[in-house]
Order: sequence, then structure tokens, then C-alpha cells
Amino acid sequence: MKHLGPALVIAALILSFGHDRLQANDGFTHKTYLLIVANNALLDASPVSAAPEYMTLTWPDVGCMFYPNRTQTGPRDNAAVAATWPDYQQMFGLLEQWGRITGYASVFEVDASWNVITGTLSIESLTSSYKSPEGARQAFEYTVERFLEMNPGETPVSVKQIGDATAAWSHAWTDYEGRTWRSYRLQFRKANIGVTLWTSSVAQGYTSPDETIALAEKIAAKIE
Repeated sequence: MKHLGPALVIAALILSFGHDRLQANDGFTHKTYLLIVANNALLDASPVSAAPEYMTLTWPDVGCMFYPNRTQTGPRDNAAVAATWPDYQQMFGLLEQWGRITGYASVFEVDASWNVITGTLSIESLTSSYKSPEGARQAFEYTVERFLEMNPGETPVSVKQIGDATAAWSHAWTDYEGRTWRSYRLQFRKANIGVTLWTSSVAQGYTSPDETIALAEKIAAKIE
């Protein structure tokens, strides 16, 4: 993609998976694609030097109904991140190539004492620091495309731009008790920082991505 100056770019990233998907936003069938809202003018921005743990979700961000899962919260080096992908060696090499320095994950779950049976029950975020904004861009574009290739049942979600580029999608399923669940995954990059955010909810009727977007904006505000 050409350098487009300060103008905001809305680009459709074409993913060649060889099958069609029913798009939720207009009801028509298209080849699979994902809308990425991006501003490539910021690739020359100065890298953010703060540690990732200072640019992630904290307890005050998510509210008192949630408690931190301390066994899953903590630093995430390249080996740990690569282990979450099926092709460990390839992903580890790419993370090194992109200049990923380190990362930090925060995981929150609803406190069972609240007896919550609907709404958001879990929140996870991963903040990654790269040596340069270009490395963050390459990681963002590859992982967005690769995740959708691995998970063709995901539905693209139209969201406003957060940071320098944003992509989001959702997935719904029914558990053995007949409850409908919906998860949202939102990725964005800002300067040399990449963020992935997941929320899982028990959906009664329509569930919007507004809460996920609001949480992503709280993380973005910390990236300075």
C-alpha cells in the first residue's frame, strides 16, 4: 500500500480462502474479507518506550464485578505467544523478524459471588511492544489474516478506528445448557504497540461490541 499522507484510509483486506461468507452488515454473500480501518501516515511515529504492563487493562478498567486471573496474567515473551499458534517455529521466527520485544497479558473473569448469568463474563488483553511501528504493522496484518484463515466461522465487525489500525470480528455458539455465547476479538496497533482484546459474553438477544470497543479505547489511552 502506498504512503497516503495524513488522510484516513479505509481498506478492505482481501483474504483468499476460496469460500463465501454471509456478511452480517448487509445480508449479501461475498468472498470473505475484513475491513481494516487504518492510518498508515503514522508508521514514522516515535516508538513508545513504556513497558507493556503499563499499557494493558487493570482492575479499575473492568470494574469490581471482575477479578484478575493471576495464573494467566503476566509477561508474555515470544516463546509463549508462538506457543498459542499451531505453527510454533514459524510464528516464533516471525515474531523475532518483526522485532517483538515483549508483551503482557491481563485476564479478568466475573466473580462467581455476583451470580451473573448474562453479559460479559471474561476479558483478556495482550499488549505487545515492537522495536518499530513498521514491525507492529507487519505483525498486525499477518495475525489478522492468519487468525481468520484458521477460524473461517468468524464474522467481521465494523468498528471505528482505534490507534493507527483496527480490525474486529465476532463468533457465536451454543453451550450444552442451551445458552448462546458470543465472543468479540478486537486488534489494534498504535505506534510500535500491538493489542489484542477478547471478550466472551452470554448473549440474550443482540449483543453489541460497544463494551469491547470501550475497553480497547482505555488501553489506547495508555499508549503514549
